Amino acid sequence: MNGQVVVLLGVPLRSDVAEALLAAGYTPLERKGMQRTMATLCREQVAGVLVDARKCELDVLELLLNIGDVAPELPVGLVAGRTSFQESLPMLEDFSNVVLLSESLPAEKVVDGLCRALDSKKEATEPSRGNL
Repeated sequence: MNGQVVVLLGVPLRSDVAEALLAAGYTPLERKGMQRTMATLCREQVAGVLVDARKCELDVLELLLNIGDVAPELPVGLVAGRTSFQESLPMLEDFSNVVLLSESLPAEKVVDGLCRALDSKKEATEPSRGNL
């Protein structure tokens, strides 16, 4: 993936998840505030976003809406327990770019889930070479 940036919210740079992202070829970039996060998404080439809803200081639904406004196709991995988002699960179905990842998954599995979403977005945006 050649160092494509993945923005982390609620996931520290010194974590197993960040290490697994590095091992997968991504560059993790930790953000905390809504304004700084959105500025990064608008100014930088970002491959995706990984949000740990349990540790993120932001309103996660507001964050998803804001991401949808500036980058509707950007893959977002959302680590959350089902109980914490029980009321919001029907709303999350409207976000086709969001991949819900279980809080019980080990770091490598969280990154695998996000990487699958990143890879499927990459495949969808690459031009077909069949008719060149």
